[in-house]
Amino acid sequence: MTAWPRDDTEKRAFREAFGTTAARVHAIELGWLERVRCTTLYRYDFDPAPFRRLPDASGQWITESVIEPVAVREVGDLLALHATAAIELRLVPSLWPIHDRAISDQWDFSIVRMRNSQPRTM
Repeated sequence: MTAWPRDDTEKRAFREAFGTTAARVHAIELGWLERVRCTTLYRYDFDPAPFRRLPDASGQWITESVIEPVAVREVGDLLALHATAAIELRLVPSLWPIHDRAISDQWDFSIVRMRNSQPRTM
């Protein structure tokens, strides 16, 4: 899960809701920590020409054609990268409480594969 204010007018509500001064909050469940520590993640760079902005989305770009990456690089230590970027990474027993807070029209958020989270207990 990740959430961030889109502009300066959203920062105050975001900071109050998440109790942080960070510009972005990421959260993972405790059970995923070892995987984050040990996984090898790669960044794929693409020629931007075939992409177009997805309408009614916030920063997503798509292409209808098959393209090859121009570069593939190993990202490195994910925890250190969070610290370097001043992104708050929260380790939580369950994603559901922060999921419910993140879903808002007051800021942007991205939540992928909630089906891999612990079941909702409330």
